[in-house]
Amino acid sequence: MSQTYNVFYTNSTKAIEWVTNGQCTTEMISDQATAGLAHMTVDLDDFGICDTHYVNDAGNGVVEYTTFSPNVSAASIAIDATSTISNIPEGSTIKVELNNETVTTITMDSDESLTLTGTMAGKYFLTFNKAKYYEAVATITVQAQA
Repeated sequence: MSQTYNVFYTNSTKAIEWVTNGQCTTEMISDQATAGLAHMTVDLDDFGICDTHYVNDAGNGVVEYTTFSPNVSAASIAIDATSTISNIPEGSTIKVELNNETVTTITMDSDESLTLTGTMAGKYFLTFNKAKYYEAVATITVQAQA
């Protein structure tokens, strides 16, 4: 059953800061505007939108985050071999970790693919981040030489 919710969000990023289905007075809305938050009302079936949605550009509805869907050419490679990751949106950051330590962080400045070369054996975790996207993780294992 749909309910009317008051949504308070940061206008520049459209990030939802807090939501209530309780009564909001004009004073409360004014106070939040003074604090830098925009306001809108929306009819929703679900209350849990703060961490999984943002306000659309028109400021009249909420949109669910997009899911990353990177394509990894090879999840297991030999040393000096490569794995190519495609379908990474421009502006994404990819944190590469080995043994719980960050090896590097890459920011994609285009929609082109990323090629990684195995230089040291181990299991590498690639964490993909971008505003308005769900975080995603891919794993590439670099096999030790026999």
